[in-house]
Amino acid sequence: MKKNLSFLLFLVTLCVFASGVSAQNLVISDFKPDGLKWYSSMGNPKPLTYVPEGLKTNVCATDKDGIERLCIDAKVNLDLSAWSQFVLKASVSNPKAFASTSLYFHSKNGWYSGGNALPGKDGILRFRKADFRMEETPVGWDQIDTIRISFWRMGKKDSEALFQSLECVAESVVFVSVLNSEGIELWIGKNNASILSRQLAAIGIESDRTIMAKNATEAEWLALLKNRQACFINHTAHLLPETRALLEKWAQENHTVVHFLNTDLRDEPIELEPLMNILAKAPKLEESIKTQALTHLETVFGEKVPEAAELHKKAMKIFDSEGLIAGWKFCQETHEKNLHRAAKALKIADSFEFRGWWNHSGLGAYPGDWERTAKELKAAGFNAVVPNMLWVGEALFPSQYVPTSENYEKYGDQLKQCLDACHAQGIQVHIWRVCWKADWHISPERQKELEKAGRLQKTPQGETRNWLCPSNPENVALEINSMMELADKYPVDGVHFDYIRYNGLESCYCDCCRAHFEEAIGKKVENWPADVRHNGPLHKEFVDWRASLITHVVKTVHDQMKVKHPNVKISAAVFNGYPSCREHNGQDWVLWANEGWVDFLCPMNYTLNAESYENMCTNQTTLVKKGFPLYFGIGEWKLTPDGTIEQIKCAKELGAKGFTIFDLSERAVQHVCPPLTE
Repeated sequence: MKKNLSFLLFLVTLCVFASGVSAQNLVISDFKPDGLKWYSSMGNPKPLTYVPEGLKTNVCATDKDGIERLCIDAKVNLDLSAWSQFVLKASVSNPKAFASTSLYFHSKNGWYSGGNALPGKDGILRFRKADFRMEETPVGWDQIDTIRISFWRMGKKDSEALFQSLECVAESVVFVSVLNSEGIELWIGKNNASILSRQLAAIGIESDRTIMAKNATEAEWLALLKNRQACFINHTAHLLPETRALLEKWAQENHTVVHFLNTDLRDEPIELEPLMNILAKAPKLEESIKTQALTHLETVFGEKVPEAAELHKKAMKIFDSEGLIAGWKFCQETHEKNLHRAAKALKIADSFEFRGWWNHSGLGAYPGDWERTAKELKAAGFNAVVPNMLWVGEALFPSQYVPTSENYEKYGDQLKQCLDACHAQGIQVHIWRVCWKADWHISPERQKELEKAGRLQKTPQGETRNWLCPSNPENVALEINSMMELADKYPVDGVHFDYIRYNGLESCYCDCCRAHFEEAIGKKVENWPADVRHNGPLHKEFVDWRASLITHVVKTVHDQMKVKHPNVKISAAVFNGYPSCREHNGQDWVLWANEGWVDFLCPMNYTLNAESYENMCTNQTTLVKKGFPLYFGIGEWKLTPDGTIEQIKCAKELGAKGFTIFDLSERAVQHVCPPLTE
């Protein structure tokens, strides 16, 4: 086990808490004067103040220039390798001053970075380790030396921020991948955990995912299992017989559950009812499922239905007489009826001019059957799709600029099939192009060609990043020509930019960028790339120049499209936080909107919290000229059907002109469309 295991176990023993069936936690900080020493970083001008509730700081409108986020740091020496989830309790006095929250852990040479919405009314934000990404090269979760919490600014508004606690949390259910003899976790473990965690979330049970070495000791396993209620084991072929016996003994003695997964759940799924029967072997989990089902029964969009008390009595009788599954089914079916009633009252066809779906696969909800997809969307009141038909490395139609994909070979020309089916139902089609990103849906051979030609981005250390460099003329021509090709060849309603940005602040620093930047500013850069990086003397000029490259593509496509195809609309999927996305990613979408270079935008407001969704939408509306169409993005894949429709309701109450849901899949359509279908 890691070097700090005994210390962690001691703290865990002290910090066990009762909240549903959550297992244990480790308090990293309670934001008190005698705890971790937090300090302002990244240019915050205001002092930190300790109050009885925690640690307080603030920003004012006059401080906005040059301050993109409210940011606090603390120096630590922590081993967080045993933990899978972090919970921050905090609040802001004016949610309209901020766009989102980030939690960072620094490990010697880089950061682990996790993003989330703003805290809602309960003040709780969960950050799952599996969702963190790396910035530069952190050396490991067992060597954390700094913690950073950031609230990203939006607009010029005053706000206070209050920090109350930061904890590591171990949930009641854990998915464990047993590493093979080479210390490798097979992909099936991550995938199985992802599938089952979504199913558990639907019944109100949170879960963790972690890994264990094949030869992990009994002490290490027992530390992981402490106060857990269920453990799902992947890669049982790598499990030692004595470890299996230990797990079975743990389950028997503690009235908990251990379940061994030997299959790929994509091929042999566990349906929800059998999964609940597995969990119900642990009495605490059975009670949790029951409690969540009753809450589901009694509420829609977080509010009690009028007949809640009567329904509760009826459900309890069913639970008592017929058991868990029968009671759960009654709660679920009753909730669906109430949800259908509430959804139909929204009358989305009368409330929004644009009612759309992004479709990541480009194949519709039912691969090979765009007609079925279009008919179901039409029946539910939707009038637009934004299908992903074109990547840097492949297309789902015959393209002059990139090779066709395997799905094109399997299903045929998806762009034509989509247009034919959707137009027959009166549904608009705006074709989604993935720009610059060359690390997905591209052959290794094509990547090598691009790298050899000097067309890929470079990090400050000179390492290749599989994204096209936006300063390279060949890449610029590819982006513009491939967007124009869509309208030249097909009767599309619009073209849609995605990934129309850089992949963060630390790119690109290639020779092509240096030459073009020096030409743009009219002088040599003496210390490249140090002079243009953060805190360098030319950083601001470099940030502006990067944004101008991305904007050039958008404006050029606009100018050419309005001449050749004046009725084709131009749109983009954009980050929810502005101006931070301009600084970090070169994505100046407010400029595009206000100059008229795009006809509408779809901010990706992906959040679990309806209050945070409302704040994002409200903030974004203030940034663009009055009346400009923002069709706010909804992250359906994160949400329950209630959560998705609640955010549609929120958009309606804000007077939004439209919304766009991610992602059009069979599961998503079957969750969202039935409540909206007459």
